[in-house]
Amino acid sequence: MQRLYDRLPLFVVAIFLITCAGAALYGLLARASSFSMGFYNAALSKISSPEDLAVGGQYVQLVRTRAFDAFRTAADPSIRGSFNREVFERMASILTDRQPQQISVAGFNKYWNSDETDCDVIYQLRYPHWWTVVEVAFRWQRGTPNLTGFHLQRLQQSLQESNAFNAAGKDMRRYLALFAAAAVWAFSAVTLLVCAVTPGLKRKWLWLIAIAAGVGEYSVNWTSGVHAISPLSVAIPIAGVTSAGPYSPWMLFMGFPLGAVVFWVRRLQAAAPQLEALQT
Repeated sequence: MQRLYDRLPLFVVAIFLITCAGAALYGLLARASSFSMGFYNAALSKISSPEDLAVGGQYVQLVRTRAFDAFRTAADPSIRGSFNREVFERMASILTDRQPQQISVAGFNKYWNSDETDCDVIYQLRYPHWWTVVEVAFRWQRGTPNLTGFHLQRLQQSLQESNAFNAAGKDMRRYLALFAAAAVWAFSAVTLLVCAVTPGLKRKWLWLIAIAAGVGEYSVNWTSGVHAISPLSVAIPIAGVTSAGPYSPWMLFMGFPLGAVVFWVRRLQAAAPQLEALQT
């Protein structure tokens, strides 16, 4: 039993490595064509209903067929004034009345309140030489849907291609963030291993936990380059890259390895007297 207890720190190291690799593996599986679509469709069916997707599709169809009066009537009174004829025609020109080759649900969110439910559906329409992404927001009130938002954008390539994890067209800041995340991960992994095999270290379990977790979190959207800093969060795993699904961008994230830095500072301070003795 004592032998097993002595080896537990190494299990912590293994769990750390598996967790960090798992974030990237999850992203890879989420983007792999056959696995991801099956997993994505199963998750979509659990949070959405056929009525939700049908309502969103009806709003798209109203724009495609230029049914301005029906579209404006379906809009919630709070946004009805923003959809005039000119705006509607611009949206309809982006969609065109041509039948798309394929319509996919690229995203879905649902929020429940006491007496109403908000839905946000993202459709990807495939045409011969372009794609159109449409975001439809609507609210269920007493069994009746009301349109609360409608946004669309024409793309030269699909969301899967736009959000691919590649190096083309990326700025230096994203390359630096990728290098920093890899460095943080490697530094923390090595520190965790050194801590686990250091004999006689007091409060070793606390050190292992402090090293495995990052203080704060810095994240970068690999597609858009938009970055965010959460100084009060805890990054577990401490660094990695992951994706939420086949249509989603890759997110690069890392935390500051404060525990690892403090560990090496304390280790160097403890070794300083021995180095002075050897020099004298």
